[in-house]
Amino acid sequence: DPSLGEYRFSHALVRDALYDDLPASTRAQVHLRCAEALEAAYGDDPTHSAEISTHYQHAAVLGVADKGVHFARLAGDNAMSQLAYEDAEKQYQTALRLLLRMPEGPERTSLDLVLQHALVNVLMSTEGFAAPQIAPSMARIRELSASLGARESAAALAASVMFHATIPQLDEALALTDELLELADASGDPSIAWLAH
Repeated sequence: DPSLGEYRFSHALVRDALYDDLPASTRAQVHLRCAEALEAAYGDDPTHSAEISTHYQHAAVLGVADKGVHFARLAGDNAMSQLAYEDAEKQYQTALRLLLRMPEGPERTSLDLVLQHALVNVLMSTEGFAAPQIAPSMARIRELSASLGARESAAALAASVMFHATIPQLDEALALTDELLELADASGDPSIAWLAH
């Protein structure tokens, strides 16, 4: 009923053709309005988070990438809780792509670290503990953790040692072990020394 602001298309091709004819800025505005309406209606309800994230993703050029990241992460976490690993991986990858549109800073670093851990968990579930697809996320976790402090860096290094020893990439595992031992010596922290040995 057009008087109520509702439209129904006789065929999906008609709908798609009309959508494709919209200027990119108008499409982004439409997606933003949809995302905001869905968010107002459902909030952080994880069952709607994937749909909300999709709209924010299409509206990211309008400066709402952070909202897209938030809802993609919620959708990924919800998919993981439902054992829908492929959906979870897709949502975490989407969140990581949207993260690149956010300004650099502590919030982005923190979200990047959380999402990389989530992606590693889902890949271990779908591909196994020695899947080579995990290596880039493990490297990113090490990089991000280095700026957080010695304990966080040590934990990331230890996880990377275990991963590379499992693959097996023993040369890489040994190099990371040496780095972990150096960190333990430099920090003087007994918990890091315990972890390193």
